[in-house]
Amino acid sequence: MQKMTHFAVSRDKNGGYRWKLIGANGESVATGESYKTRRTMMNAITNLRNWAATDRVEEPKAKKKVVKKPAEKA
Repeated sequence: MQKMTHFAVSRDKNGGYRWKLIGANGESVATGESYKTRRTMMNAITNLRNWAATDRVEEPKAKKKVVKKPAEKA
């Protein structure tokens, strides 16, 4: 059976709900904050699944490096 990426959900020590995205290799890829209710946690997972369906990747433009010339001695 082929392993697939999936969300693992659990309760934390304070009684909140958490999600963890597990990659096909079994390693944690991302984790969520603590949610007070299961419903809000599941809404977050649904939103992530919808947002992740985009093919858009943004990368910030690199800032030009300013090279200062050494001061000339008089």
